[in-house]
Amino acid sequence: MIQQDLPLRTYIDDRYRTRDYVRDLYAGASGLVMRASHRLMERGIAPAQNIDVLEIGGGGMPHLGWMDTTQLRRFTVSDRMALHGTTMAKLEAEWGGRAEILRHDFDADPDLATLPGGYSRIVASHVLEHVAEPERALLRWTALLAPGGVMSLALPCDPGWMWRMGQVLGYRRAALGIDFAEYDLVMSREHVTPVQRVLKLARYYFGHVGLRWFPARVPVVDFNLVCAITLAREDWRGPEGLLAR
Repeated sequence: MIQQDLPLRTYIDDRYRTRDYVRDLYAGASGLVMRASHRLMERGIAPAQNIDVLEIGGGGMPHLGWMDTTQLRRFTVSDRMALHGTTMAKLEAEWGGRAEILRHDFDADPDLATLPGGYSRIVASHVLEHVAEPERALLRWTALLAPGGVMSLALPCDPGWMWRMGQVLGYRRAALGIDFAEYDLVMSREHVTPVQRVLKLARYYFGHVGLRWFPARVPVVDFNLVCAITLAREDWRGPEGLLAR
């Protein structure tokens, strides 16, 4: 019996390798949403929180360009470096002498076990929706924060009503190279964790959850495209043993 690969199994990786995916993701309607996500995560962040920053999943479009970098000393990117070597090389060349830019290969160390921890801030833009075990990831990331550190997350409001409508209106076959049914299939594989689940986890483990929404200020998933979440290490109220490294 011959077992065939699933349709479009390597679509995202193939797009990253040609740089088309990031270029298209930050163009048109999707670009508006992605840029809004970065801006939302910066609201309420003090320069002192951007001293030693870890960005998870930022290899395609690092968040560094949206940050107040006046006090930045070190910026670490954890991602699949086989797909993002060119982007990281440009980032290192641009920031050489101003801040230390470090690479962490997520493929080689998915548990982030080799990272030193003690980060003043962790950033993850449109990452947790791709993670099948968000609770495990949230605990691991919190353990990497220094006392006083903060975590900035952005997630799509998928499968909310406005997100689904935006997905239909923003679909561009000419750019994506696949029809809408195929695009919907890829997104169903990619977005495995809804923002509602992440919000429940955050509210259980943290005494305060900072929330910002786009485009509406009404805190309802169906009325928005993006939710930005800010969590402070000092607001952790779960058992400390869960954060043991």
